[in-house]
Amino acid sequence: MFWTIISISFTAVMTATRLLPERYKRTAVSVGIIALVCSVSAQLASAIVARQREALADEKRDKAEKITQRANEDLASLKATLALVQYTVGDLGKLNDISGGAKYYCRVAADTKKENLNVYLQRINNQFKGADASGLVGIRDPRPGSHIYELVFGQHLELAAAEVFHRLAMSHKLPPSNQVAAILAE
Repeated sequence: MFWTIISISFTAVMTATRLLPERYKRTAVSVGIIALVCSVSAQLASAIVARQREALADEKRDKAEKITQRANEDLASLKATLALVQYTVGDLGKLNDISGGAKYYCRVAADTKKENLNVYLQRINNQFKGADASGLVGIRDPRPGSHIYELVFGQHLELAAAEVFHRLAMSHKLPPSNQVAAILAE
């Protein structure tokens, strides 16, 4: 813009100075041509910078659209998963409402000797890797006034979770043949 104004100004001066000597006219024409070349160069540079900015903005917009599309796909996947969870486990959550905040455990076996339960504890640990380390499986010492040790599969659970552990215990045949898994309050 600046160079355009200078170019126009020199053209006006050249027109107005027709009465000037020849050497001043050549200088005025030369400055006018230089100003015109600078003006065109500045406009070209400005156009190149504007095009690069547009390209960068387009690239950012494309990235944002891809991120949005990916997020929408993930959201759709999560909605499908949430619907599956709601369909398969949703009603079990209602059990927690009627439990009054109590905690439960699943007793797989009971015996008066701790050693007799170790075989079944080992079987659980073999079937469910990491069960022992989770703290959800173990042999409980007898309660006060009792002489019975308990092999537990799931401890300090909500009622719905205790039901799931109970089903797992029964479906995997964890209790000894003469016992049945039971859900008990802590």
